[in-house]
Amino acid sequence: MGQEAVRRLLLFRSAAARRHDKHRSHRQDYHVSHIHSPYRLCQLYRIPAAFQAQNRPNVERRMSNAIVSGRACAALYLSLIINAPQAAPLNIIHLTSRGKVRRIYSSIYRRSAMKKNSKRYVFSCMTIFLFVLALSAIHIAFADEEKNAEYFYSQGLIKARAGDLDGAIKDFTKAIQLEPKHVNAYFSRGVTRKMKGDPEGAIEDYDKALMLDPKNAKFICSRANARKATGDLDGAIADYDKSIRLDPKNLSAYLNRGNAKADKGDFRGAILDYTRSIILDPGKEIAYYNRANAWEEIGELDMAIADHDKAIELNPAFVKAHNNRGLAKSKKDDFSGAIADFDKAIELDAKYAPPYSNRGLLRMLSMMFKKAGEDFREVMKLRGSGHSTYPYAALYICTIEARTGNISAAVKEAKDCLAKVESDSWPKPILNFFAGTIKEEELLKAAESKKAPRRCEAYFYAAEARLAKGEKEAAVELFKKCIATGATRQTQHLAAKHEIKLAKSKDIK
Repeated sequence: MGQEAVRRLLLFRSAAARRHDKHRSHRQDYHVSHIHSPYRLCQLYRIPAAFQAQNRPNVERRMSNAIVSGRACAALYLSLIINAPQAAPLNIIHLTSRGKVRRIYSSIYRRSAMKKNSKRYVFSCMTIFLFVLALSAIHIAFADEEKNAEYFYSQGLIKARAGDLDGAIKDFTKAIQLEPKHVNAYFSRGVTRKMKGDPEGAIEDYDKALMLDPKNAKFICSRANARKATGDLDGAIADYDKSIRLDPKNLSAYLNRGNAKADKGDFRGAILDYTRSIILDPGKEIAYYNRANAWEEIGELDMAIADHDKAIELNPAFVKAHNNRGLAKSKKDDFSGAIADFDKAIELDAKYAPPYSNRGLLRMLSMMFKKAGEDFREVMKLRGSGHSTYPYAALYICTIEARTGNISAAVKEAKDCLAKVESDSWPKPILNFFAGTIKEEELLKAAESKKAPRRCEAYFYAAEARLAKGEKEAAVELFKKCIATGATRQTQHLAAKHEIKLAKSKDIK
């Protein structure tokens, strides 16, 4: 029997039940609220929203009365099952195990006296028959549904939300095979591929989606994000420009274009984009945070701190904002305020390593060597030997040991770290310098061919080694060379400035 015939039987059954129950006011009725509503079932058993919207009038017609009899409830639920072939047989078994169908069936059975000359017996038998018929029909309907592109598309969305990215991609691909012009399947597969770490594959899918819908600002913005992930910043910015032209209120496009400009070093351009996004949504803390970092890059520390303040006001648990506000304060020589921010960041997330490293550096510059060493040890513990910051934490510990006169401990720390880092990776020359296997001249020569940040590091640690030997004037000259590299984003650049101030005040040890 076809689905439409079953629907008609169920509608007849529901109406028949109401007529039969009209004169039986003493009977126990079931409130709809006591049983899951059809839309709750749609949520529980993952029936697509498109299907719910399409069948809403039918379901609402069946739900028009607030109270229906037990047998009418049976007809209602069976009608929903027939209308929702996406609910797999396995889900029907699950529904039964939760007691919903059992409750309806026991109500039907209990209410009939089971007398063969009773009309109730006929109605009960008819309900049970329809129930079995519905379960049979669902297998046929479900088998037909598997051939539908919308089914695979909806299943792909469900799997993607559940974290099954490979399964989602397979379902989106099946949907595309069944319907080659399914634009949303291409787009969703692109999103899933980017989530899986395949931005190139995502771009291919976004291109195909845009061939079908070339003026979709959302698709263009997503392709820009994928291009940014591949390092194609110019291509990403061009796509963000197109997306904004199509949708001038696209908050995400402004934010991400600002990030792309910041990655290119265009911090003033990034600030303009972050400001536009703030105008569109003043309650977005990430926009203030990003703009604060851009302000800091161009030396506007007060503006940076003000934006971090706003980000923290909007989200007091924003760990990165507390940490970066501390960095901005440290550049203004407000060490106590900076350390307070690092303390707060650690309080909010004890497993976030950067505030430990930043606090350790300020403590080292304040000659609180023991506490500084504890902070750098914690960084090494949290990061592990495979992380790029691990050898730098070890170098700070080498510096602390050398500055406190414990040269043998500094040598041992350097050798232990050398055994754990890759043979040809930076900062191996600096570790070799502390281990005593190369001299200062060899270290500085190795850094000559490197970029400014690496030269900055080499000069800084060579200067610290000079301080450990008591050669203050030679140390100051090396610190000046460190600053002259212009690597302002390096923490060693900040530290070199402070060490020179201490040397001039004769407080340095």
